[in-house]
Amino acid sequence: MKKLHLGLLATAAVMAVSTSALAEGPYLSFGGGLSFPQGSNVDIRQPPTGVAVNAKTTFDTGFIVSSALGYKWAAGPRTEFELNYRTSGLDEMAGADATGRQKVFGVMGNLLYDFATNGSYRP
Repeated sequence: MKKLHLGLLATAAVMAVSTSALAEGPYLSFGGGLSFPQGSNVDIRQPPTGVAVNAKTTFDTGFIVSSALGYKWAAGPRTEFELNYRTSGLDEMAGADATGRQKVFGVMGNLLYDFATNGSYRP
């Protein structure tokens, strides 16, 4: 699992470096990857008494897809409007096998800065 996380981090770093070569102007980007959702706790009310039972949930590994429409400015910054979607299957709830899906749709505004690789400052 640790190797997978390091591989994903290295891939993200290469992708981040490659985007700095963009020419000034508008661009469209697409991305995808794996999602590793954390477990959560859910309160379930038991009818007819209304007693709440706390159930711990765990999720399967899922996937994420994203798309961004952006603009690269001459001085180095980029601005983006991003849409993303991720989903994972429900694995277990309250210690028992369960079925279901977790779906998340996101909207983000991003501000990025591309450092010149030949400049005097190299982060």
